[in-house]
Amino acid sequence: MVATVAAKQKRQVEEAVGVHLTDLAFRGFTGAYSSALIHDVNAVHGLLDALGVPDGEVVGAQIFANGDGGQGAVKLLDGQALWTMTHLTVPKLADYKERITLFFDDASLELEFPSPWLNHHPTRLTVTTSDGHTLSKRDLRAGYAEAFVEEMRGFWAAIVNGDAVVNPPEHAARDQALLIGLTRRHLAS
Repeated sequence: MVATVAAKQKRQVEEAVGVHLTDLAFRGFTGAYSSALIHDVNAVHGLLDALGVPDGEVVGAQIFANGDGGQGAVKLLDGQALWTMTHLTVPKLADYKERITLFFDDASLELEFPSPWLNHHPTRLTVTTSDGHTLSKRDLRAGYAEAFVEEMRGFWAAIVNGDAVVNPPEHAARDQALLIGLTRRHLAS
């Protein structure tokens, strides 16, 4: 039964990606890309939309560490900006780091996410600016509400009250299209 389900999953992933996958590419697509980086891809797409930055072109990708690691690069604004992403699972290290950093000419904004298994640990936004040679950092936290509870409240409100869905299916399709592009780029290299 396990082998049947695994074979079905591999067929489905190959159909989605549109090419035959090596075992490494399959593990990387289902692991590093679709189980881990997918969350950051969705968040970055939302940030880029808020900034008015259109989708870019995949210019690099590698799957490594037996599929536990995945990397990608996307050229934005005709080469005026680069979006880089990396995920690596380190199973024997009791540490967790996840962050998204946006660099501008005069500032950086960094979202630092806590481990998803810790309750009531807020995501931190650090705004870094400078005035001449004086560097300033400001940390912002939205609160200590439990993220998964907030997600369920939003899900419930969308179903019961008809509230707007934050991430409609079109967003998921866009995110998966990028991960498919990264996988194809990995296979091409």
